[in-house]
Amino acid sequence: MVFGGLVLLAVVGLIGWMLFVKLDGGPPRIALADDLAFIRADQPLAVTVSDSGSGLARVDIRLEKAGRIATLAEKAFPTPLVGRSGAVAEETLQTTISPRQLGLTDGRATLKISATDASWRQWFSGNEATLEKSVLIDTRAPDIRVLSKDHNLVSGGAGLVIYTLSESCPEHGVSVDGHRYPGQPAGAVFDSDASSVHLSFIALGYDKDPGIGMHVFAKDAAGNEARTGLPHYVRKGKFQDDVIVISDRFLQWKMPEFEAMIPASVDPSPPERFIWVNRHLRRASYVELTRHTRTSDPALHWEGDFLRLPGSARQAGFADHREYRYKETVIDRQDHMGIDLASFKRAEAPAANHGRVAFTGDIGIYGDTVVIDHGFGLFSTYSHLSLISVAEGEMVRKGDVIGRTGVTGMAGGDHLHFGMMVRDTFVNPVEWWDGAWIQNNVLNKIADAESELQYLN
Repeated sequence: MVFGGLVLLAVVGLIGWMLFVKLDGGPPRIALADDLAFIRADQPLAVTVSDSGSGLARVDIRLEKAGRIATLAEKAFPTPLVGRSGAVAEETLQTTISPRQLGLTDGRATLKISATDASWRQWFSGNEATLEKSVLIDTRAPDIRVLSKDHNLVSGGAGLVIYTLSESCPEHGVSVDGHRYPGQPAGAVFDSDASSVHLSFIALGYDKDPGIGMHVFAKDAAGNEARTGLPHYVRKGKFQDDVIVISDRFLQWKMPEFEAMIPASVDPSPPERFIWVNRHLRRASYVELTRHTRTSDPALHWEGDFLRLPGSARQAGFADHREYRYKETVIDRQDHMGIDLASFKRAEAPAANHGRVAFTGDIGIYGDTVVIDHGFGLFSTYSHLSLISVAEGEMVRKGDVIGRTGVTGMAGGDHLHFGMMVRDTFVNPVEWWDGAWIQNNVLNKIADAESELQYLN
């Protein structure tokens, strides 16, 4: 009697459990691996469906545009008569959407995903979940048209590229030997309707040889990429060799300034500490400097040739190959990325041209420094200052005093270390002091591009 009751209870419990599973009332869950907004020519798609109750029964994935329906994926799952044994609780379906092969043209479409479970609900048809998402089919790469001509550069020099894009692109610019210089909208530079025009100042590292590759690139919001070649001519630059003698007097004077920056693991001898500063802190100072040249105003703030320190003599040239000697022994070699100008102690340092002050402060070997943004990725730098008289964000005019020369940082005497940069690349300031060079390589290109735009319109 007792045994029979236990059997009955077990049977009733089993039936109840089976009914609980098979009468599951919760619909499946649908999740996209990516927040899909665009579908390009060959778009990966991953959809995860799950049902922790009765298990999955069927999944259908379709793309609909203008009444045309294309099946992307469909799958039926085993549905056990009772219980969960053999049921599929979760599945990820992966496919590649190729709109052209599916006969779908570019434009707005709807991605439709439906999933049903193995529940006996809905008259044994199961619970259904649906997901609909509006997407934009975009299979065409952006069209790039280069407006500027005669891209002639010298190692260590700068250049300008002007181009149009057929659509708005979050990524675009110019690649110089694999180094990318972003472009910026340049409509404000031109008189005509030029909303599609972009401008990019570019640079060629002083250590680059002729034969490097250059092209304009663009990537639209859908991920379609385009590139077009850039006719150019590169001339190898010539730079000087220089010998810097490091004396004990200099080491005793300068090294204490950097003690807080030197790791405890560095050899305590002054020459070794100098080597660490000259190599490692130099690199860290460059990285810190370029933090302030990553973003630039989309405007040509400057006008005409750039000023140099009045009444000054050149103490060191751009990209001088320096050999550092201590007691007749070569202890280091570095290249000098700027021009040293000296006149008299604490001389007034003028802004080389109009611009916005992007940074003021101490930067390692450069000492107290001012960085001015002249627009479209062009910057001037003023280092070793003894006094800074401008503030970050301030707009300055050509000739405005931004500080006074000094000996801060790795300076052996009072002078101004003047630099020009295109984004993160040092370029030769001599070009920017030359009004004829600016006319030929910047202003004439803008004028020619303006004429080309008027012709195209």
